[in-house]
Amino acid sequence: MRQAKAEQGQNVGRIPLLQLLFVTYYPFGYKPCVEIILNKRGVISIRKTKRKFEQILKFIPIVCLCLSWFLCGVAVLIVVIESETYSEVVMNPVVGTWVIGVILALTCTITYKVWILDDVDFSVKMANEMLTIEQELRAGLSPQHPHCSKYGSTRSQFIEWLAIIFYFSTPVILICTISVGADPFLFVVTHIVKFHPFLKRIWFPGYAKIFQLTALFFIVWPLIIWPLYNLVVYELFRITMFSLSLLVNGGGKMFSILHSLYKNRTCKRMIFLHKAYYSRLQIISQSVEPPLKISMAFIITALGMITCTSTLIVVRLHGKFQTGMTIVDACCAIFLLLLLDVILTLFGRCGDMCDKFLRGCKNSEVLGRMTGMERKLYLKEVDSLPRLVLAVGFGQFTLIRIRKGSKAKVLFYIVDRIVNVLAAFR
Repeated sequence: MRQAKAEQGQNVGRIPLLQLLFVTYYPFGYKPCVEIILNKRGVISIRKTKRKFEQILKFIPIVCLCLSWFLCGVAVLIVVIESETYSEVVMNPVVGTWVIGVILALTCTITYKVWILDDVDFSVKMANEMLTIEQELRAGLSPQHPHCSKYGSTRSQFIEWLAIIFYFSTPVILICTISVGADPFLFVVTHIVKFHPFLKRIWFPGYAKIFQLTALFFIVWPLIIWPLYNLVVYELFRITMFSLSLLVNGGGKMFSILHSLYKNRTCKRMIFLHKAYYSRLQIISQSVEPPLKISMAFIITALGMITCTSTLIVVRLHGKFQTGMTIVDACCAIFLLLLLDVILTLFGRCGDMCDKFLRGCKNSEVLGRMTGMERKLYLKEVDSLPRLVLAVGFGQFTLIRIRKGSKAKVLFYIVDRIVNVLAAFR
């Protein structure tokens, strides 16, 4: 009982942090499509946000994301066209920064589309159903194992630190990218002005140009361009946090449910309840499989590619970049590699716990309470229950199924690619 209350108190203290940073105290004042609700009893639920001009506001994130990957992609394309060799392109650290922007923005665009734009009501319903199952298990069965609570606390603290970094580092990262010439918008505008002289006609002649420059640097830049810059980057980071917390918290809740079912499989009530809870969890898993499958594929690929690109910049191109941006890329590589490890560990543990639960349903303590006919029917029902293993891929094409040993394979593949890239570009 004390442990349950302590964990509930931790939830009350930590869940609102993501809510406060990216909803309540969001710099641009409007709420996202969904928000976390925490009642006085500490029960957590997800709710679709009621907003005015809903049809307009829900497209702001997708517009910002599309603008991000479009500008970064155009900037990379310009450099590729103007460079004499591909080696010159790869050895340009600014291009690596833009490639990271393209990958991150495209991944967030796909995730936002499949979870929010396609059917946000369905996503909210499935999330609340999983929370309900977890709360029912905690209330009706014995408390969770201490290791599970400890692991969940560590996972939540990691997400908290990631949210704090994303929230407060946005202006700093923006200033650093502009100072080193890695801003894609200014690069594209400069290139257009250089090769299209007709744009120079927008300047007033004589002393009137002074007033035009004054208006540009003291009105247009601080009141229009700079806020728009921050809006695009904040939206990019907010959707990134949504995507990452979706996987981490979703995997954590599934593991928590499977862990509770496994630890209480020998209870008398559990003989009748375990199949019902497991079936509900299996329905949720099948319902969210298409968006989860594609978003997981994009996020794992993006984390691996960004880690590889950041490592290349830090190890091989640090002499061509300012120290501040090199430190940012180093922190990015470390955090994303740790995050990838957390995600793969979570879903791998879910598959392993699922196998343990299904094997545990056949132990002697459960079967000993049944008659011969009941035992036969029970074993058939248990054998018919499907394994909950996360598939990663696109549509009907499956790249990999996340199991306990999948983390080592994925991380080894990423490290192998990093070593090959570093060896190729010395």
